[in-house]
Amino acid sequence: MITGSDHAWQKWGVRDPYYAVYAEEKFRSGQIDERAREEFFRSGEQHIDRVLSVIRERLKPGFRPSSALDFGCGVGRLLVRLSQCTDRVVGVDVSEGMLAEARRNMEEMNIANVTLVGSDDRLSQVPGSYDLVHSHIVLQHIPVRRGMGMIGELLARLNNGGVAFVQVTYGRAGSPLRRTLNGMIRRSRILSGVSAMLRGAPWGDPPMQMNLYDTTALLALFRANGVGNVFVQLREGLGYSSAEFWCLKDGSPL
Repeated sequence: MITGSDHAWQKWGVRDPYYAVYAEEKFRSGQIDERAREEFFRSGEQHIDRVLSVIRERLKPGFRPSSALDFGCGVGRLLVRLSQCTDRVVGVDVSEGMLAEARRNMEEMNIANVTLVGSDDRLSQVPGSYDLVHSHIVLQHIPVRRGMGMIGELLARLNNGGVAFVQVTYGRAGSPLRRTLNGMIRRSRILSGVSAMLRGAPWGDPPMQMNLYDTTALLALFRANGVGNVFVQLREGLGYSSAEFWCLKDGSPL
């Protein structure tokens, strides 16, 4: 079922899919060239290499997943590197436009071990279970109640001995007034358009929700799903505080 913020992502998938994944002007439709495309996918390679490096250093030495799930895969920025590191990859996205572009990218790069499926709240199209479950700069755009349910669905698909990487935003930077104004802009198509125009961006961009998650509730959800070991890194950027969780599922009763 397509509801709420999903409508905006359907529009982003048609209007400006690369920029929606990685919000830099050089990735805008009509501006992105071959050099920018290479940089776009290289950033995905660097991210996945960092995720795996932390797993091996902090949670599970020698970790080599045979299967991976990327929730909110967009146009496939991370799928390319995942396809090189694992035997089987599934990319999930709510936007049909994003999935269509991801399919084109996989075909152009001769990548055959990636399956792309649509998303819903129960992840009903996602087959099987995985050694690595991953979601980066995605959940922040999903209302918290729905997002927490989706995280639970992701963890339910994680194999014992597998690792989940989950990133969320949990706070805003700046003064209370600035935080309130930023929240209003993110939720309003008109205010988002005015803000974008003032930055020199095209008029008509769909709004991007930025939702803040309760990290204590997240830790409780991890425990309820058999995660006994968690490593966390905190980051700041674009006016928000975010938390990256690496979660080792050992299946022990918690």
